[in-house]
Amino acid sequence: MPVRRAAHRSGPSALVTEATPPQDRDVADTLSALDASFLAAERPEVPLHIGGVARFEGAPLLDEAGRLRLDDIRAVVEAHLAAIPRFRQRLRPAPGGLGLPRWSDDETFDITEHVLARRVPQPGLDDDLHRLAMDLQARALPRDRPLWELTFVDGLADGSVALVDKAHHALVDGVSGSESFITMLDRDPTAPPPVPEPWAPRPAPATAHRLLDELRRAARLPVDAARGTVDLVRDPTALAALLGTAADTLRSHRPAPRSSLNAPVGAARDHRVVRWSLADAKRIAHGTDTTVNDVALTAVAGGLRALLAGRGELAGLDHLTALVPVSTRGADEMLGLGNRVSAVLATLPVAADDPQTCLRRIRADMDAHKQGHEVELFAALLGTADWLPLPLLTVLSDLTVNRQPIVNLVITNVRGSPTPLYLRGARMLEFQPYVPLGANTTVGVAILSYDGQLDVGVTVDPDACPDASVLVDGIDATFHRLLAGL
Repeated sequence: MPVRRAAHRSGPSALVTEATPPQDRDVADTLSALDASFLAAERPEVPLHIGGVARFEGAPLLDEAGRLRLDDIRAVVEAHLAAIPRFRQRLRPAPGGLGLPRWSDDETFDITEHVLARRVPQPGLDDDLHRLAMDLQARALPRDRPLWELTFVDGLADGSVALVDKAHHALVDGVSGSESFITMLDRDPTAPPPVPEPWAPRPAPATAHRLLDELRRAARLPVDAARGTVDLVRDPTALAALLGTAADTLRSHRPAPRSSLNAPVGAARDHRVVRWSLADAKRIAHGTDTTVNDVALTAVAGGLRALLAGRGELAGLDHLTALVPVSTRGADEMLGLGNRVSAVLATLPVAADDPQTCLRRIRADMDAHKQGHEVELFAALLGTADWLPLPLLTVLSDLTVNRQPIVNLVITNVRGSPTPLYLRGARMLEFQPYVPLGANTTVGVAILSYDGQLDVGVTVDPDACPDASVLVDGIDATFHRLLAGL
């Protein structure tokens, strides 16, 4: 059951830019290697979509009988799709599996397959919604249609309407997923309902044309790799900095500490949420000369400390390693879909019982990442993956997502809308972010701010993490210890 508590680009270097796919490729329609890796690594028990659970005021979305105005909701969502055309595109594999899949318009696109309705079992309490939402989140999105789904849920005891949001990680990352979701809604509660514009799909490329494209791409891979190598060495100073960062990273980084956080993941999912006032998080950050992100990471570290202490694993454990994605999008690229991210490997000092000590160490660690070139290094490595042949990319994707020994968990932080959002005049009251699990990470954390709130969404495998309440209580307790220490 969700825990409810009242109380949250810098552009890549020239090296990174040159390491991206060459401009003569059809990058607008062909998946990048990073996007494709989420498809290759997905398994039935490890669905790789992101999303969340939202709540709206019910009255504007319900008719006189208390049922969803589903046709009206679908019309609003479909009208906004003109701004995000990829949401009407599906993936088509390369002929013979010779290359990466390509986006093309779905000639049979039907909004009724993507905007759905469910009625929560009675009595319509939070637990009933939670079970329904987890059942939906545990199901992978169908690959034969655009990779997103909105399920509106009525029948809630408090009269609100819930929304279970899903979008595949091959389609969006955290930032573009948030921006796409915002695009489907309104900022003005009095805005008239938009009217869907006529839409005609473009024909999919002929198989022979696709096959020729993929043969050309395969022939160009060695040339592209050579060109990228030449581009990398054109700036000796930047290259030296990048190589220095690589050497430092290899020298200093160790495999993730062994713990029960890394174990095989089953098909079931559980999701818990801790909510704070964003103003309180900013007060802590300002009072300690840190950032809201530092504060949130410290709270999560405190929760993980409590979790592992309860399991008898804390003795001798100095830290945990978290993968923290970093967006590489410019301000004008927020609706450019796909994944445009790098990452840092954050050290969470779980041995520190004092939250203030933990916060200082996390601030120093994150400052070191910002001052170094780790973000550029990871971005360059991800860019060079576009030069790899598909069979090798598939193997590496499985190893990276499902069998990696490098991190204990993923913690993502996305800034949502600072002002209220509306659907047909119904105010969105909250949004609880949901992050997928890899096949050997039993805990994942998503942090999202919306309308003065800061939500920490914790996704777990309930069989591997039946004590998730210890984790979320520890996260919340650490935050309030930081707040009390001001």
